[in-house]
Amino acid sequence: MLKIVTVNKNEKFLRQKSEIVTFEQLRTARVQSLIEEMLQHVSEDDGEAGLSAIQIGTPLQIFIFENHSQKNEKPEAIPVINPELKLLGNATEIETEGCVSIPKIFDKVERHKRVSLSYITPSGKKIKKTYSGFTARIIQHEYDHLQGVLFTDKIAKSSGKTHQETKTNRETE
Repeated sequence: MLKIVTVNKNEKFLRQKSEIVTFEQLRTARVQSLIEEMLQHVSEDDGEAGLSAIQIGTPLQIFIFENHSQKNEKPEAIPVINPELKLLGNATEIETEGCVSIPKIFDKVERHKRVSLSYITPSGKKIKKTYSGFTARIIQHEYDHLQGVLFTDKIAKSSGKTHQETKTNRETE
């Protein structure tokens, strides 16, 4: 079972920018095992739609997201290495988000409805795809983790709360 890093004790760690994964690193058993453990964790956890490596103590540019594009099917967990994200269009939506690294906090966050994601697979293949809706939201959330950005940083823009107010509320719970 993976140990999740939380802001309560490790906010500074979670706010660092994750490092690019080299092809040499990608080929190691350590990185391949990390990806497999993350895939298993997201696939088995019904409430978790994504997970970044920094959330489990490894500041590498790796995340897993569930692709919810296929209606009426179980979402597929997809591993992403060294992502490049492009926000598409001006259309956004405000929805409630939460995060396993920020327990018990849920609030509304504005995100783009469509994104283009370029990344490398665990086998080293380059992929570029467009995603929309809930899947685009998950991707943006996990990508933010790799940049040292937490969803609570974005709450102020959509709900009027400041990051400090959210942090203070979190600390008193």
